[in-house]
Amino acid sequence: MISDDVLRQELDVSLKSQKVKIKDRREIIKLALCEPLDYRDELLENEDRKARRFVAKVKEEKRVPLESVEQKQLVSWFRATYPDKVIAMHRNDGYRKQGEKTEQILLGLHKGISDLSVLHLHLWIEMKRCKPKDSEWSEHQQIFKRYVEDQCGDTYIIGYGFEDAKNKILQHIENNDKIVSNK
Repeated sequence: MISDDVLRQELDVSLKSQKVKIKDRREIIKLALCEPLDYRDELLENEDRKARRFVAKVKEEKRVPLESVEQKQLVSWFRATYPDKVIAMHRNDGYRKQGEKTEQILLGLHKGISDLSVLHLHLWIEMKRCKPKDSEWSEHQQIFKRYVEDQCGDTYIIGYGFEDAKNKILQHIENNDKIVSNK
């Protein structure tokens, strides 16, 4: 049987590792101390399991580069490889105050627009984290993709990380070499 002090300490350590706020930790510990003595072992094991899963998930997420890091790498590679072509970013993310959001919509902000474009290549690029399961693709992005392909006749690619985007760009250029060679 686990004493109140041991339960309090062990549970606090486990909850801290799960990034549970101190106020919530106190409440959980208070409730746990009301549990029957024979249930405390099982309760601690469950929290330890949760903590291990949480720590493993955080470590895995840290190994997957952020979308912005991958996008910077892609832009650097593209500019070094094709110095005479322009790759441009479209500001379409982030939080805005209501007045700023309205102003930017009036200035041309468009929901769902891709992260990058290479107009000379008729190419639109949406960057995502390298693991598709870590990336969300909004309804507005899907609508914009259909618009680019159906209405403009351009190519829209989703790059899951730098390498994937780079390979898709190279494939697009190879399939459309007349576009690249025209000056």
